[in-house]
Amino acid sequence: MATTFKLSKNEGTAIFIVRVQSSNPKINLKFASGLEVDAKEWLKSRESDTKTETYKKRHPLIIQKRESIKSQLDAEIPSGLTLERAKAIVHNIVFAEEIAKKRAAEEEERKRLMDEENRKRKEEEESKKISFLAFLDMIIENEGSNRRPDTTRKAAKNTLTGYAQLRRCIKEYMTNRGRMLNWDDFGKETTFFDIANYFRTRNTGAKYNDKTMKFLFGQIRAVVNFGKGWGYTDVHPKVPKLNDDTTSKSGPEGAIALTEEEVKSLRDVDLSEKPAIYSQVRDMFLFGCYTGQRVSDWGVGPDNIKTAKDGFRYLKIQQKKTKKFVFIPINKAIGEILARYNGKLFGFNEQIVNRYIKEIAQLAGINDNTEVVKNIGGENTVIEAPRYKFVTSHTARRTAVTIMWNQGLSLGSIAEVTGHESIEIVQTYIRAKEEDRAKKIMQTQYFRTF
Repeated sequence: MATTFKLSKNEGTAIFIVRVQSSNPKINLKFASGLEVDAKEWLKSRESDTKTETYKKRHPLIIQKRESIKSQLDAEIPSGLTLERAKAIVHNIVFAEEIAKKRAAEEEERKRLMDEENRKRKEEEESKKISFLAFLDMIIENEGSNRRPDTTRKAAKNTLTGYAQLRRCIKEYMTNRGRMLNWDDFGKETTFFDIANYFRTRNTGAKYNDKTMKFLFGQIRAVVNFGKGWGYTDVHPKVPKLNDDTTSKSGPEGAIALTEEEVKSLRDVDLSEKPAIYSQVRDMFLFGCYTGQRVSDWGVGPDNIKTAKDGFRYLKIQQKKTKKFVFIPINKAIGEILARYNGKLFGFNEQIVNRYIKEIAQLAGINDNTEVVKNIGGENTVIEAPRYKFVTSHTARRTAVTIMWNQGLSLGSIAEVTGHESIEIVQTYIRAKEEDRAKKIMQTQYFRTF
């Protein structure tokens, strides 16, 4: 004997009674399964094979659960099935949907509670933080005695005067620019450039020269580092070197992306009569165009090259800036560069790439005039020049994003390749003509419906 079933009654809604019998080991169990059926309909389905098949099609879930109960209980018989164990097995089968819903609800509630806990913790952490300006106020109020955790020595009078000047400048800048400055802002060069632009072109008060700005930036660096000592921030102040280009620093609007044809021109340009570094810089730049990685991540080696069981090859790169892992398929173009350098790309720093890439782009015939917008003296100015003059190391990353977008990759997929934190950031990298953007939208189902 094994597992059999019997209806609890012959009319109305009945329940299958489960009977498990075995002589070795000796088992004799009988209990209600909880699996309900219409008694008359079930009994009628037993009258012929045709009626049985009809019932199966009409009530597949009942048949499936009944068969699962039998197969699982039969499988447990040799190990000595107990009543408690049998009931548990049957319960999990009969009420599988309810159990799944309950577990999903419990998991959702667990996540909600966890999110709420994380939110409260972040709020508590934020409440313990102190802003850059508030910390500067504390330094001035305490005459510099609280600059570092390991000393209570007061600052010199001239130093305190410098802190007071810094406070006035930061407040003036935030008021007139309409923005708040947080600790993280001082980890961006663009913040310092904008502060310099403001004070060198402001309408009221004396305009600051480079010497004054360098002093002001030095004060900011000092205060940020003091804040790091107290644990208020972990940002590293990115103070740029001031020069004649300070007030014409290009933002995203001043950047270009190469077309597919221009990338091919770079690939095919003859650099045989140039020193080897020209070809090396060109290849590393192309690697950036193909992978969408920052110049700091162009150096890869054998440890970055992975091969799946089916022979598929890809790059696994941990980005230096964000510590995020990205996974890049090794296509023909990337594979050729890797093979050229025996699987080890040494990469170059930004300065070296920028020293050679404009000339390489010019040799490749990337000479069409183009217009870019630069911020000069606080105003946007349109500059027209041959395209090669605007090519920098970062052009490779913008080129990759733009070409991937033109070829139909979603912003989310592009972000997975480039490692960007959000699709909003990815969008700022796209350099496409207005007609290309319109054509892209035309490809969607909505605009092809009417």
